[in-house]
Amino acid sequence: MGYNDIRAEEGVSRRKFLMGGALLASSAVIGAGFAGCSPSTSDSSSSAAGSGDTSWDKEADIVVVGTGTVAVAAMAASHYGAGKIIVLEKTDLFGGTTIFSGQGMGIPLCHVHGDNAANDTMEAVLEYYKNASGGRADLSVGEAFATNGDRFVTWMEETYGMTFGFTVGEGFFGDYYDPVEGYLGIGRNPINVVSIEGENEGTTAWTYFNKRIMADENTELLLGTPATSLVTDENGAVIGVVANDGSSDIRIKANKAVILGTGGFEHNAHMRQQYLSMPLIGLQSCEGNTGDGHKMGMKVGADVAYMDRCWGLPHVYLGDKNPREMVLNNEAIATLGVGSDAVFDAASYRGFPGSVVVNAKGRRIGNECSSYDTFNRSFGVFDSGDNDQPNIESYLVFDATYVPSFGRFAGAGEDGTLPEAYVKADSLEELADKLGIEKETFVSEMAAFNENASQGVDPVFHRGEHEYDINTTGGFMAKSGRDVSGDNPVLSPVSTPPFYGVKYVPGTFGTNGGLRIDAHSQVLSVDGEPIAGLYAVGNCSSGVAGGCYAHGGFTVGSGSVMSWVAVRHILGIED
Repeated sequence: MGYNDIRAEEGVSRRKFLMGGALLASSAVIGAGFAGCSPSTSDSSSSAAGSGDTSWDKEADIVVVGTGTVAVAAMAASHYGAGKIIVLEKTDLFGGTTIFSGQGMGIPLCHVHGDNAANDTMEAVLEYYKNASGGRADLSVGEAFATNGDRFVTWMEETYGMTFGFTVGEGFFGDYYDPVEGYLGIGRNPINVVSIEGENEGTTAWTYFNKRIMADENTELLLGTPATSLVTDENGAVIGVVANDGSSDIRIKANKAVILGTGGFEHNAHMRQQYLSMPLIGLQSCEGNTGDGHKMGMKVGADVAYMDRCWGLPHVYLGDKNPREMVLNNEAIATLGVGSDAVFDAASYRGFPGSVVVNAKGRRIGNECSSYDTFNRSFGVFDSGDNDQPNIESYLVFDATYVPSFGRFAGAGEDGTLPEAYVKADSLEELADKLGIEKETFVSEMAAFNENASQGVDPVFHRGEHEYDINTTGGFMAKSGRDVSGDNPVLSPVSTPPFYGVKYVPGTFGTNGGLRIDAHSQVLSVDGEPIAGLYAVGNCSSGVAGGCYAHGGFTVGSGSVMSWVAVRHILGIED
């Protein structure tokens, strides 16, 4: 998967290089096999700096912190004539976690969806966000996203000559919570930039953004320069930031606003332990995501919301550690790099026919065809009888009919050979013994599953009955050459020896709770009032749907749109 290296000329202020991603197999998910984007400094203080010292090293009208979806803010600020813009990036890599994704944007009520969105309504979108989030979503923010999404896409088309389409497939990665009121199978799923100014070879949106930002005479891009604290005036308004270039602090005045887009906190072990409602083992995201924006905002009185939630992503675990012990020790694995002990499963391999996921007690834990995020939530179940979380650890179990589905997923070789972490057995009883699964319960569970699967039904978790199951899991099956005919193509017995099993654990693309924002992306204080001069977008903000991964491309789509919304609010643009 080719990436372009674009190196700036010597002498440009720390504009070192960009690595922009080719579109991956999924427009909604993150690709594997790339080196992680590690921070250039190992520690960044997040204390708020007062305004007593009025000396400044740099001055800008808008300071943008981060280069993931918040890069849209830098683009919009330049387009709308905001004045001087300074962009700070913690790592030496432009784009944050976004460039490791397919860069698909999940935007409801968007004209790119044509007839698939024709019958969608704002009322249905907000009803869906409310129900999918369990009533937690701030619908005023959700409405701002849904109202401005199509306007943002049109702006991208008209301003930069971008053409949008579906690089994976028009039906892939639709709404994830099926069935809840307001659900729409196709019409909110991710769209991609497929060409820019007529060119469609080797260019992605964030590759283009980096080129434009580097060439913009009004914008200064500082890579390897994390923001470490916010500067406030005597009234508590944010008037600047302190950053560090690796050798010294830089005080940067922000005449209009600071926009935070620093990513989640999943690579901060302490914050994971303190805030998340369930443990994570696989971390498929930029290693610079250590909660810097969250801490800076909280230091100046910002409220936070949905800090218990993440963009869930199950992983196959190939290491030799006990996942339960890893959870107790708050251990997690960065999985972006080549050779990681954990490999993510976003393409629904767990839901291909001939496979199931069971826990150590021998019970299935959920509908294997459900989205990566919703299935990941199954790991967090608590058993009050045994007072534990029985689904950590779990196992992906499959039979000989399933093996050709693997391709190169989860460490499989091109010839289908599997790593040593996969246990092989001639019977389900032997497999249970080798994996440490409660044998009697497992054999009984599989007998019932196989009987139902032979009739094309799953009365327990309803696998194959949901539109998502057919559109996405069935779609990936078709892409891999599997037969998708029949009443329930995603379901078949696990009955053909030999049998295989491997540890299956919870993971994430990143946390998705953060500084609480309003409909303009303004950060709110603990009293619910906007903090003057401070905005937040993306995974360091509370987002737009109550910590819920509503549909494919939601991370990139919502972060991009709300970045555009923030700039327009800062500049007073109301048309």
